Amino acid sequence: MNPALSDRCTLAVYEREFAARHTLGGVVREWAAVKPGAPAIVNASRGQTVDWRTLEAVSAGLAG
Repeated sequence: MNPALSDRCTLAVYEREFAARHTLGGVVREWAAVKPGAPAIVNASRGQTVDWRTLEAVSAGLAG
């Protein structure tokens, strides 16, 4: 039996299932590990993309 929506939408569930993604940096790290070569940022007007691996490296350099 599936738990009710109200039982799935709690802070405890969020912290357990999304602990690595509480911050923007956590989201970038997560996707860089899962899909490093996939587009993270797309500039359609210039035809340019930045992949998750590059975004993680650049953002870590700016934060450091």
